[in-house]
Amino acid sequence: MQTLKEGKKKAYISGKVTGLTREEVLANFKQGEKVAKDLGYIPVVPIYYITEDETWEGAMKIAIKLQMGCDVVLHLNNWEDSKGAVIEHQVAQMVNMPILLINYPVASMNNAFLS
Repeated sequence: MQTLKEGKKKAYISGKVTGLTREEVLANFKQGEKVAKDLGYIPVVPIYYITEDETWEGAMKIAIKLQMGCDVVLHLNNWEDSKGAVIEHQVAQMVNMPILLINYPVASMNNAFLS
């Protein structure tokens, strides 16, 4: 389990988990984590706080609590394919939390950009 640092602004990383392999999930969220760091944010990566045996409902409770401690949401390019990430998007809109969308090729982080 990670602990959150205080001070810098935090970016909640949001993306698809269900239906992907653990390796795919880790690769995608690591790319989002790098983008957040490159933008000067402390990345908050929910998969680091949620055990693999957690129920979807339990995972969402943990995720939303983490999101509420952040300053922005950074959506991975697959977020729209995720029921949970769509909920996180709606929560961000309801509380006026800025949302950043990123696009990147799965194999390379060198071409990441904000859209």
